[in-house]
Amino acid sequence: MNAGLLYLALAGTLALPLSAEENTATTDLLRQMAERPLTQTHTASDIATVANMRAEYFPDLALIPADAEAFLTIPDIPASINRLTTFLPVAFILGELQEEGISFSAPPFRSLTIATGPGTAATLKHTAALLETASAQILQMIPEVASPDTKRQAASLSKITTLDIITQPLPTITCIAELTPEALDTVQNTIRQIKTRTAGTGNAQSWHEGRYADLAWEGALLRGDRISHNLKQMVRAASPEERPVLLNLIGRLNNRTLYLLTAVKDGKLLIVLCENPEKDIRLATTPAQSVLATQKVDIADGKLTPATPPDLLFHLGSQPNTTAAETGGLSGIIWGDRGAHLELSERSSGTATLLDFDTPLKLASMANLPETILYAEGALSPQAQTAVNSFYSCLASLGHRLSGKLPIPPEALAAGNGLHQILSSLGGRTAILVNNRGRMPAILASEPLGYPEVKNLDLPSPALYKTIADAPLLEQGWATLEPVLKQGLTTTKFSPLGWPSLRHSTRNGISTCTFTPTVRPAGFKVIGKTQISPQEFVLNNIAVSRTGTSLAIGTSPAYTEEIVRTAETSSGNIKGAAFAFRMEAVKQLMNRNFAVLRARGTDTMKAQGAFNLIFAQIDGLYATVTRQPGTTYTHIYFKTK
Repeated sequence: MNAGLLYLALAGTLALPLSAEENTATTDLLRQMAERPLTQTHTASDIATVANMRAEYFPDLALIPADAEAFLTIPDIPASINRLTTFLPVAFILGELQEEGISFSAPPFRSLTIATGPGTAATLKHTAALLETASAQILQMIPEVASPDTKRQAASLSKITTLDIITQPLPTITCIAELTPEALDTVQNTIRQIKTRTAGTGNAQSWHEGRYADLAWEGALLRGDRISHNLKQMVRAASPEERPVLLNLIGRLNNRTLYLLTAVKDGKLLIVLCENPEKDIRLATTPAQSVLATQKVDIADGKLTPATPPDLLFHLGSQPNTTAAETGGLSGIIWGDRGAHLELSERSSGTATLLDFDTPLKLASMANLPETILYAEGALSPQAQTAVNSFYSCLASLGHRLSGKLPIPPEALAAGNGLHQILSSLGGRTAILVNNRGRMPAILASEPLGYPEVKNLDLPSPALYKTIADAPLLEQGWATLEPVLKQGLTTTKFSPLGWPSLRHSTRNGISTCTFTPTVRPAGFKVIGKTQISPQEFVLNNIAVSRTGTSLAIGTSPAYTEEIVRTAETSSGNIKGAAFAFRMEAVKQLMNRNFAVLRARGTDTMKAQGAFNLIFAQIDGLYATVTRQPGTTYTHIYFKTK
């Protein structure tokens, strides 16, 4: 490993002051990510101007017709690779590989675009339905998987499903690749060699040449009747039950021909896979006639600047519209700006959503605390929460029905009832938080069970937050579950430790409950070997804080109280869902632990250098999920310093 670089990173980052921008609140960053201008509706008069501006950044898409249902484009591959390799951790890895004699040459592609025409959504929907049906049928066979008949049925189902997928009509697939001059010469030479070998072979593959969309095309032609003839070998080996199905599927190919054709336009290699080149090969002649003039590229608006060029853009739609509003579709864009951004937009015609986009987040302010490592929060919509509660009820009902057929202990049924009541009492809002103020549990840092070497080291402290929809039902569920847990721990191999007593405290309207630390009796052993019990490791490190509407479970009572207090008094304005993972808080945790280890004489220089190499470059990972009428937006930001 390049030790000099690690030492340099260590020396340069231990005392790095934060810039004014880096002191910007995490909540402000999340708010900026969540806030986006309303999608503009372009009029017919300015659509040509908008399309021409988009074409400056996505020139390949200017050739793709407006009715394309799906596309993916990487407009400048060398520039994207350069932005990636200037990121210090990546550059460090590449340097290490070069020292090992492993190097990477420049790619032959300058840009790459793949697009599919009308029928894409229908094909994908049909394929997904076939796979779903086949998977469900195979899952039903699992209990009898060892049976020869079952294996035969599974193989037959797999064969039929595969043939059903590959024989259905395909949408036109267009690929546009800008190559280096050397790579283009190599491709054209290869095409000429294939033409020479293929001409006059008389098999299913032959050569085709023609002029379509004002370009000269050439390539392979695959006749369906000849492919069908070859596939009939499969039918001869099939069972009598399979043959009619297989013959029907193979018959789809009889009147079909597949063309794989290539052409060159302005130094770009064009490849098209289609069934009717005269009808299917179509290229837009101006950006205003291309997919760039449609809503499928709207997600790129506001992000296209010379300073923040796009790295990738894609769309998967369900309606081949031009300028009209779409009833569905998923679009995404990746671009660089102090790190890497990924934004996704999903259009939907309905109003039902998985998440609640109307209520502000309750704990977003905690993402800005210096000690916060991780913050994630979101809430299910009322419709989704109702569905979840129905699922809980179905599971509980299933357990009761099975109890009449299987020897299920009464205690297990009681525990299930209590758990069902607790889960049903909770609301749809959930948050996960982790700070850097956790402490090493005493049981792990002392003899005879633990390791004194880890004493005084800090750990992440996790916590879970939930809203409470029905406090009496929650209390009833715990009253049902607690006796079962108490009985379980006093009648097992851990019985000498028993069920610890609960300690309750109330402060500012927040009730907090912890377990009295379990003390191990002298000589207590389990199965001849000293072990850590659930009481010592789990219950000793659990705290629960709640009000009538909020609940937090974590490893620190001070932390759970703070979470509930914040939730009860929050006044934020970020809606939807949010996520933050902050490297600065990780750095604080690691530096405190390195200080403890150095005080004990441990050499931490190399390890600190490796970690600080990362800390000097990476700020964190952030994400938001928001909604405008008809469209849900997901923004993920890998932020660098």
